[in-house]
Amino acid sequence: MKKSLRLQIIVIYTILTVVNLTFVAVMIFENQTDLLISNFTLESDRVAREILKKVESFGNTNFEDSSQADEFQSKLLSIGLTNFSVIAAEDNSLEKTRTLLSNGATASISDLKTKLTNMSNAKAALNTSYDIELDTDHFIVNLIFYLNPKTFLISQIKMKEMVDRLRSLYIQLGLLLVWGFAFHILFGIFLYRKIFVRLFLLKEVSETMATGNLNARISWNVSAHDELDVLGNTFNGMAEQISSQFDTLKLKNAQIQTELEIGKNVQECFLPEKRKNST
Repeated sequence: MKKSLRLQIIVIYTILTVVNLTFVAVMIFENQTDLLISNFTLESDRVAREILKKVESFGNTNFEDSSQADEFQSKLLSIGLTNFSVIAAEDNSLEKTRTLLSNGATASISDLKTKLTNMSNAKAALNTSYDIELDTDHFIVNLIFYLNPKTFLISQIKMKEMVDRLRSLYIQLGLLLVWGFAFHILFGIFLYRKIFVRLFLLKEVSETMATGNLNARISWNVSAHDELDVLGNTFNGMAEQISSQFDTLKLKNAQIQTELEIGKNVQECFLPEKRKNST
């Protein structure tokens, strides 16, 4: 079975194209996602501080008073919080809690008791009034704000800006892959036309000369003056020399045949039998 150089080059070129584009896409995606997560972390902390500052400006609220609770809820909605709940601890151990106020989807906080306890301790020691839990897969921020020793505000925020950036990153990577494949295909077509088309012409002319047609010549645009053009000119020069030498040998063979015929006739004239017959 003959090995096709064209097929080997196509396979190798395809593998290199896939590996190259995959490597570039993975590197860009990892770098951009790491940067996006870093920005998400910083932005989440900034948003939490802004919300805390606004919540603290609301003053003390008696959530047992429905009018004050409704007013607190309206203020939270006005600052952009749509998913939140206010919980109160039944005792100082923070083992049991009850919901005082709720709106939208309640944020799911893992190990809530431990977080509330840590917040109470941090508030007493470091005056820290909020806790952040980040969901980097979905760009969701779960927040707990300290309102008083037994009351906490839990909220969930989806960072739409980060989601939009991630979606934009996917679109850019898709365009990069499409452009990369298109560029490699166009470059492959260029190489095919530049190299293999002329090699096929050279092969066809060689096979034609092998059948006995010594007038076959390579004919293509040699304006590039590259290695294949030089090879084509060399082949045509070789073919011209072969054809010229063949014509020369053919002419000499004809001359020899003519001289042999003349010599034969002369010998026949001097043979004894010929002379007797002539007398």
